[in-house]
Amino acid sequence: MSSDFERAEDVRMDVKALVAAVLSRGLRILLVTVLLLVATAAILLFVPKSYESSASLLVEPRNNIYTRAAMEAPSSGNVVNTEALMSSQIELIKSRDLLLEVVDSENLRSVPEFSNAGFSPVGFLLRLIGRAPEQRSVDETVLGNLADRMTVIRERDSAVISIFVRSTNSELAARIANAIAAAHIKRRAAQSLTDTADATVWLQQEIEKLRTQVKAAETAVAN
Repeated sequence: MSSDFERAEDVRMDVKALVAAVLSRGLRILLVTVLLLVATAAILLFVPKSYESSASLLVEPRNNIYTRAAMEAPSSGNVVNTEALMSSQIELIKSRDLLLEVVDSENLRSVPEFSNAGFSPVGFLLRLIGRAPEQRSVDETVLGNLADRMTVIRERDSAVISIFVRSTNSELAARIANAIAAAHIKRRAAQSLTDTADATVWLQQEIEKLRTQVKAAETAVAN
């Protein structure tokens, strides 16, 4: 019993000694805390603010009453499920040609936030050892910065895709998000027009077949 008691005495915390130690070093602790707060505030003053804007798209199948027959007849076994459709739309939104269209429409090549290469630790180390990375073109730099500041996700269990864009300018972030959504809608509209044109060709072919069959039937009746 005496050994257990002595062991408990050894591990018992001396609260009075702890409080005395804190009070004796209170000024030092307060000074270090104030210095850390001032340093943090000074660093945050030089960190640019970042704003995030979003745009949402409702993805619906392109087929309609005019194109459904043409699409189902030859390819009834090639059905695209919802997951594949949403993944395809996300990849199309992040595609190079669509983003280049947004770069042109919003003139991002003249925006320093997107046109500057910025500091890269890897590039800095490569320059120190005499192996500087290849210089990227302005388009590659702008596309890389835009891709880093853009997030495209599918809202859970829905056919809605959200496009998030971050920028130091809130108005610019909103314009870019809306421009990406508008460019994708424009592409989808063009694809729908192509589907309608293909359906028109298919319908004309079907009409020609039916006209031949009707003519043959009328000839048979006449005979």
